[in-house]
Amino acid sequence: MDYIKIDGSKSTDDGGPLKYLWTKGDESPGAGDFLNGSDTKAILLLANAVSGTYTFSLKVTDQEGQQAEDSVSFKVLSGISLYIL
Repeated sequence: MDYIKIDGSKSTDDGGPLKYLWTKGDESPGAGDFLNGSDTKAILLLANAVSGTYTFSLKVTDQEGQQAEDSVSFKVLSGISLYIL
């Protein structure tokens, strides 16, 4: 299966566990399926992407409700089967 892997696992906090939420930007192509509920995990797995430019944002929340957010943009080209970001 072809998929894209985006790794947000370097997010840290000096407290307990973190919550993750990946969202696809409005300008991104409509195609693409999150695998295994990965839109709420540190590592996002996206399958069935089509050619185009994608933007994803990751919001990380700690146990006290403090949040940080960052985003990544990338281009999917036809004929390439695996991306790891």
